[in-house]
Amino acid sequence: MKKEKTDLQVFQEWVKELNELVFGSDHNWPFKALEKEMMKKPKKRKRARKKDGTYRGDDKSTPNVNEAWEDE
Repeated sequence: MKKEKTDLQVFQEWVKELNELVFGSDHNWPFKALEKEMMKKPKKRKRARKKDGTYRGDDKSTPNVNEAWEDE
């Protein structure tokens, strides 16, 4: 049984063909990099805990770092 393409797949093929038409077939590197980045699984995060097992809070003095969450 043949599966039908989704609208997204049809659109991606159309963009690829348009890119090849405008820039040539060897200039699809931006789309390859974007496709590769989109296929990566997101990092899993979990709540950070103190030594006694309670949740750790966020330190407001460090606005660019959230200490309440950590990568698994």
